[in-house]
Amino acid sequence: MTYSLRPSRPRARALGLGFASALAASLLTAPVDSAAQSTAGIFSPVINEGHMSAQYRIGYDPDAGGWAQRVHFQHAPTGSFMWRAIAQIRDVPQSDLEFHWVQGELYFQLSDDEAAWQTGLRVDGRVFTDLDAGALGLHWMNEFRPSERTEVRLIAMSSIVLGEGSLSGVLLQGRGYAYYQFVPRFKLGAEMYSVFGTTGDLPSLVDQFHQLGPVARGSLGGGWSAVAGVLFGLTDRPADYDLRFWLTKSF
Repeated sequence: MTYSLRPSRPRARALGLGFASALAASLLTAPVDSAAQSTAGIFSPVINEGHMSAQYRIGYDPDAGGWAQRVHFQHAPTGSFMWRAIAQIRDVPQSDLEFHWVQGELYFQLSDDEAAWQTGLRVDGRVFTDLDAGALGLHWMNEFRPSERTEVRLIAMSSIVLGEGSLSGVLLQGRGYAYYQFVPRFKLGAEMYSVFGTTGDLPSLVDQFHQLGPVARGSLGGGWSAVAGVLFGLTDRPADYDLRFWLTKSF
């Protein structure tokens, strides 16, 4: 989940669809009432038994001068199930550093390891520390390889918001990426993130939240890997661009 709002806009406009948009943004994983520092990711349905890793992410909006940081730890006790625990903090102009939200996630791989089209489900729950609200999500993950060096992921996301400002309907989001592996340890591609709105109040395209941008992934050796990219706003809701960086350690 994720989203964000730009402080330079009046609150009513920044919220766009209202509280739903603001949470949607937070569901994309940035802050409400802040710059669009996106720490969201495009997660895989493929689970490797015994996998264990920790990751740090930072997203920064140069225009607004705000950033968000998150850390997570994940473990796959079996080849079809993985859990992840996440915490995020944020720092926005004219505000102190604050603990933003915590989230728990459960991943289920539904396809056989040999399948050409990999698919799975993620169930998650988030609690906002700055709002009397929480969110529950159910997401459908898909991954396939058009060629040996090309990888595509598509995710359909649905969430409900509970508590303060609960939404009328289900919040709908979509994410996708395409990567090409140039050398064994380096990939280059493009990612897209979208928040369409809720089933109870679906806005026009211009009032939705859409971002697209290039991204690079590389293995650093010793169990370390990194991701760097930029997301550009395609509509009025997101920031003009966000800078993103991740650092992962596998055990």
